[in-house]
Amino acid sequence: MIYFFISSFFGVLVTVSTCLNMLYSSLKFPLKLILWLGCFIISPISLCFFSEYSTYLLIAYILFIIYLNKQNALLNCLLFLIGYLIQVTLNYICTLFVYIIFRINFSDYNFTQSIIFMIFYAFLCWIITYQIGNCLKKHISISHFTEQKKMLTLIVIFVVLCVSLFIFNFSSSEQLGYPTYLTFINCFLFLSYFSLTIVLIYYIVNSVKREAIEKQKLTEFKNLQEYTTKLEDLYQQIRSFKHDYINILATLDCYIEQRDFDSLDEYFHNKILPTGKQFSKDTASLGRLANIQGLELKSLLYQKFMRASSLHLQLDIDIPSPVSSSGSMEPVDLSRLMGIFLDNAIEAASETEEKYLFCGLLQNDDGMIISLTNSCIKNDIPIEKLYENGFTTKNSGYGIGLFNAKKILNKYPDVIHHTKCKDNHFTQEIQIPRC
Repeated sequence: MIYFFISSFFGVLVTVSTCLNMLYSSLKFPLKLILWLGCFIISPISLCFFSEYSTYLLIAYILFIIYLNKQNALLNCLLFLIGYLIQVTLNYICTLFVYIIFRINFSDYNFTQSIIFMIFYAFLCWIITYQIGNCLKKHISISHFTEQKKMLTLIVIFVVLCVSLFIFNFSSSEQLGYPTYLTFINCFLFLSYFSLTIVLIYYIVNSVKREAIEKQKLTEFKNLQEYTTKLEDLYQQIRSFKHDYINILATLDCYIEQRDFDSLDEYFHNKILPTGKQFSKDTASLGRLANIQGLELKSLLYQKFMRASSLHLQLDIDIPSPVSSSGSMEPVDLSRLMGIFLDNAIEAASETEEKYLFCGLLQNDDGMIISLTNSCIKNDIPIEKLYENGFTTKNSGYGIGLFNAKKILNKYPDVIHHTKCKDNHFTQEIQIPRC
């Protein structure tokens, strides 16, 4: 009876630890508590009635808790199921290793040997899933999967079937008393099937990434096309302005000669000044981008500045010298980071009366300094919580943007990032050293 509860305890400990290690988005504390308590209650009770087949119920319960967390539910389910496959495969590898070294079959373990095996297995499983989970969190970008939910759903269904076969196989092995030959066969089958599953998932994920990158390149190309079209329009405006310049001077000269200053004032303010303002407005954003030499960053900034202009923001852009590189940061990561920060800045500024947005880029011998400032309604923004997963100051949404920005910044420990909020102005400064 004691062995039964100890075995059940270690089974829950390994499975829940694997789940928490592999998740892309951490569970909220209440759900973690419900997960632990629920598993410790379900496991021994269901084992009494369904033996090893009770694992189906345990896995279903964990998937249900993950789904309740909402944040990246499909991706979290997939990562947990992959973790469970790793867990089962490790169990058979450890069992086979013990048999090869000590010539002891799993069914012949005494109480002490079983406890030592379970402790070693639980520790090994925790280390491996923890390392794999951290590695996946660093290399998986949620943006690659947000538009591929159907593909992600199919992968999850495939892995669920795979897990079901694993559970059925080792449950059947228990009923047969874990014969040695079956342990060898299962270990080989599990390793082969697990490897095939990982290769297949790796291929699908890479395909999704490539498709996302192609979409990003297409978006950048369209933005550059629009940028080029705007430049051509401005060139035509300049030619037109040059052509009309003499006529404008002649008209002004006519009013001056006749001393008709009232008509001159009306003509200037109603005809000439609006044209000049529109011309300045159209050229402002484009002219300031002339110093950006990287196409990815130029395309992104153009798109964001056009959006800010459409929302009637007071844009203050300062790029005084050529920006030729992204320093120690990859151009794609810098574009993603700037996209997240600018989206948040534009949205926050648009909700204020001031509608102010400043963007400054300066490249020198030490690297590049980026400064973003926007007006904001709140003056007591909890900066220490802004970059936590799921935290948001918005009325709706899950607030994953700044969390993803933090993940990008964590890849570059030499990049310095400062954030402050003062006098209803939110400022972020990024210092990127040279390569």
